[in-house]
Amino acid sequence: GGFDLYISYKKSDGSWTKAINMGEKINSTYHDVCPVVTPDGNYFFFSSNRTTFKPYSDDPITYEEKLDILNNPGNGNADIYWVDARIIKDLQKVE
Repeated sequence: GGFDLYISYKKSDGSWTKAINMGEKINSTYHDVCPVVTPDGNYFFFSSNRTTFKPYSDDPITYEEKLDILNNPGNGNADIYWVDARIIKDLQKVE
């Protein structure tokens, strides 16, 4: 992807595992950044500039349609996503 998120785990001896890519459940072909786990450990948040619209179309759109695209999620600016933080433990099992 553009920017991918990776994770590393602290070992019992204080050293760290090699960082592993968090995979397609988190990463996309866009910029995936700013990972945060909630204080209760239940949710994993991150930001991404994913887009849900085609940047080019042969069919013209109105000014109002363009504003609607730009003022909603999936517009290519950073949106916040969240998943269950169990993904952190699931990835550790793969390591």
